Amino acid sequence: MTYEEFHRWSIDDPEGFWGEQAKLIHWNKPPQKVRDYSKPPFCKWFVGGETNLCYNAVDRH
Repeated sequence: MTYEEFHRWSIDDPEGFWGEQAKLIHWNKPPQKVRDYSKPPFCKWFVGGETNLCYNAVDRH
């Protein structure tokens, strides 16, 4: 996939795109929803999910 195709996917299907990207990290509790945009302009990402930033960024590598 080219950079342009990757970028277009993120624009055309943000839930699908970010849902796939979220599979690349470890979740202590998986998110129930990729994003909640029910109160624009505010958006909640990975609703219900819990992860450990240190584990994903440092420990597992």
